[in-house]
Amino acid sequence: MTKTRVRAVPSVQRSQIGRILRELRKASGVTNRDVCEATGLAPDTVTKIHLGRPCKLHPPVIEAIALLYDATPDTVATLKSLVAGANTRAWWQDYGHALVKDFGVYLSFESAADRIRVYDYRVVAGLMQTPDYMAHLFQLRPERGSDADREQWAMMRQQRQALTETKERSVLLDESAIRRRIGPPATMAAQLRYLAKPGQTDVRIIPDSAGLHDGIDTGPFTILDLVAEHESIVYLEAGDQGWYAEGSDEVKGYVLSWDRIQAAALSAEESSALRLSIAKELDNG
Repeated sequence: MTKTRVRAVPSVQRSQIGRILRELRKASGVTNRDVCEATGLAPDTVTKIHLGRPCKLHPPVIEAIALLYDATPDTVATLKSLVAGANTRAWWQDYGHALVKDFGVYLSFESAADRIRVYDYRVVAGLMQTPDYMAHLFQLRPERGSDADREQWAMMRQQRQALTETKERSVLLDESAIRRRIGPPATMAAQLRYLAKPGQTDVRIIPDSAGLHDGIDTGPFTILDLVAEHESIVYLEAGDQGWYAEGSDEVKGYVLSWDRIQAAALSAEESSALRLSIAKELDNG
C-alpha cells in the first residue's frame, strides 16, 4: 500500500462545506464564473471554497453562493453552522508550538470521528498511554524539543484521551508492543494494568503465535470513521511524518487489513488475561 505525503488537507468542516456546495452547483448548473460575478470573489477563492481548502469563510458569502445554487433554507442553515465551526479556534491550537507539522489537521478529523480504530506493533497506542509510559517514550527523542515542549505534548495527548473517551475506540496491538519495556518494570506493569481495565476501549492483542499477518505489511495505521459522512479516513505515521491513504480503494484496503488483523487477535478476555500475566511477570522482576 502506498503512502501519500500530506499536502493541504482541509478541516472536516471545510471539507463538508465544499462537498455540499459542489453538489448544489452540479444540480443548479451555475458555473464558477457566475459565482465570481455574483459575489465579487476571485476565481481562486471560489475554487478554494468548493474544494475545502484553507481560506477565510464569511457567512454572508457562503449564504450568497448557496442561494445562487437554489439551496433550501435547511441547507443554508447547515452551511452557516459549518462555517461557524470552521472559523472557531480549535482546542489544540493552544499547543501549536508543540504540534508536529500538519498534526492539527489530523486532530480535526479525530475530533469529528465517531469511531477510532488503531493498529500498532511498536508501542502502546498514544490514546491508551499512561503519563509515566508517555514520559519515558518522549525521552527517546530529546531533539524533538525542550522539556517544556514535551510537557505541552503530553498535556495535549492527555486532553485527546479525555475528549475521545466517549467515542467508540478499538485498538489492536502486537504482543511485542506490550512486552517491549518502556521505562522501569513498575511503569510498564501499570501501563498493562491500565489497558486491562474495563471501559469504552476494546484493546485486543495479536499473539506472537499468530505469525505473519497484514499488519506486518501495512505498518501502524489509524482509521477514523465519520458515520454521518459515510466516510473513513486512514492516517499513517512514521516518526514525525504523517500520511493519509488516498482514494476509496486504498481506504477499503486498510479497512480489510484491519478486519484480518482483528481476526488474528485474541478475544477481549484472552487479551486482558495476557496483559495481566505480563504485568505480574514484571512485578516479580
